[in-house]
Amino acid sequence: MVPAISIIYYLIIKWITGMHSHRWHGAHGTVGCGHLYQGRYKSFPVQTDAYYLTLMKYVESNPLRAGFVKHSAVWQQRLGYANRQTPAP
Repeated sequence: MVPAISIIYYLIIKWITGMHSHRWHGAHGTVGCGHLYQGRYKSFPVQTDAYYLTLMKYVESNPLRAGFVKHSAVWQQRLGYANRQTPAP
């Protein structure tokens, strides 16, 4: 059985996202033109080590660009920190 709090949370999020989408489409005259975030998110396979390194640098610098930290190394939720079992050489 699903806890009542989960159902309430689901309904609140559903309402917020529905209203956001409805108002955005109404303000931009795009009602009926597909999902709000259609085409925004894409996925491409990483085929080279150099590209993978570039992606990891980008992802790990997001907290810095967002202003959450002054140095990327401080952000403990970063991928390298979370996945590292032994100290880096």
